[in-house]
Amino acid sequence: MNNYPVQFNEGKVKEKDFVSVAQRNNFETSNATTQQDIYEHWDIKISKSYKVDVKGLKKIRRADLNLQEDLHYIYKKCLLILKNQVFCRVFYTPT
Repeated sequence: MNNYPVQFNEGKVKEKDFVSVAQRNNFETSNATTQQDIYEHWDIKISKSYKVDVKGLKKIRRADLNLQEDLHYIYKKCLLILKNQVFCRVFYTPT
């Protein structure tokens, strides 16, 4: 079953949530263009210099039934540089 439309819409909701939290904390925000989202891999720019690719909750394995919030996948700069990928525990969750 293709869940792409559902996941896409959930992702857009999380991007709006991120913008709300950033703006409540007095950060200026701007959205990426479609081209920037696809080719530069970012969704929101905060404070005119920090680009963020917002991610929602994920499963550890595709076959898992439930999403989890204990581990998050973080990467820096380029999706193809494997040495910069790391798993970490959540230290801060915006509310």
